[in-house]
Amino acid sequence: MSFLVAEILRGILILKRFNRYWIFPNRCDVFGKIFYTKLIMADDLIPDDVRRFILDKIDSIAELEGLLLFSRNPETEWNIEALAQRLYASQQQTSDVLTRLYLLGFLAVKEKESLTYYYQPGSPELRRMVDRVAEIYSKYLVPVTNLIHSKPQSKVQQFADAFKLRKREDT
Repeated sequence: MSFLVAEILRGILILKRFNRYWIFPNRCDVFGKIFYTKLIMADDLIPDDVRRFILDKIDSIAELEGLLLFSRNPETEWNIEALAQRLYASQQQTSDVLTRLYLLGFLAVKEKESLTYYYQPGSPELRRMVDRVAEIYSKYLVPVTNLIHSKPQSKVQQFADAFKLRKREDT
């Protein structure tokens, strides 16, 4: 096992240049031929329009996963319970996700015995952007996830947190 690790490490030379990292494997190394790749910083991986869209519209991974689930299954109607199971999230968090996606114009609602949501973007441009986000997310999962996690808290959450009751510390 350690021989294998040593061979992989021996076959890879990492150079830093202009804040970008290139990995140059030894051409004779079998693993080097497989893993020959250029690593680019996350800023270069996510196009500017997709980055702006994510920063403006998506506040959590659950929102992104929910939106992409709806876009992959446009004919499917989802209620809170079913979507919560699919996203591995609580019903409260799922309800918040659905409400936000509805208010942003990604979803429509049908009122049956319970509320059901289905994918219906407000415009063709919005549909195309969701498709682009899905493509970028499938290729660059970690950079997109890091982008979402690096966002400051949403303004709504900051506003709500301002009204939380806190225990007064007596000095």
